[in-house]
Amino acid sequence: MMAGRLGPTTALAVVPLIQALADLGAFHASNKRPAEAEQAYRLVLDIRVRTVSADHAFVLATYQPMAVNGLLDLYESQRRLADFATLAKRAIDDDEKRLPTDTFPEGTRARIANLSRRLATVYAAQSNDAEAEASFKRAVATLEAGADPLQVADVLAGGTLVGNERIPEDLASFYEKRGRIADANTALTRAIAIREKIQGAANDDLKALRQRLAQLRRGAGVPRCLRPGSSPPARRRPSQPMRGCRENALISWR
Repeated sequence: MMAGRLGPTTALAVVPLIQALADLGAFHASNKRPAEAEQAYRLVLDIRVRTVSADHAFVLATYQPMAVNGLLDLYESQRRLADFATLAKRAIDDDEKRLPTDTFPEGTRARIANLSRRLATVYAAQSNDAEAEASFKRAVATLEAGADPLQVADVLAGGTLVGNERIPEDLASFYEKRGRIADANTALTRAIAIREKIQGAANDDLKALRQRLAQLRRGAGVPRCLRPGSSPPARRRPSQPMRGCRENALISWR
């Protein structure tokens, strides 16, 4: 098999090569040959294309991310977390630089969000909570600039899909596992608001999210008047006691 770095060349010559190498990497990975898979995927990423047509751009937008994801899967399975982080950050940076002139901006935003979420999961496994949180927030901010608010809700509190990947951990779960209940509440509440606006109040995803929010608040000892579906506490004069709803709880949860 070929080895070494491929220099800049024209799209017409390399697009079939990119497809073949990406498929070869996937073949080796599925047959438990990680070294061969890594070599093929790395060759895909080493190719730099000088000129591309719209058709070629579509191929590159499909197969180069496929190679990135293939390598990330290998690194994750081998616990090569430093290599994982290096590649993920490089891919995110490349995509963000390309985004302003990208032919397929929504796909690129979804890819940045997917990579940021995967990177957050790795950082969380290393107990690097600050970088994990920053990566989750990067995914949210990227998708907020896009055309599909449901993708924002997915990162905030799980649900369906971002791009082609199901999200195993969301921002609300990240906060909840660390005892940051107010932050988890904020993420869940915002995800619910997004889904209510787009999908309607009777949507099944919303029912599950409301149950999750109610369970979160019960576990945190949140007063009944601040739980989902409850009436807000009556307005009171400053001298009156809260009667079961502490002032700081009102500030944190509303």
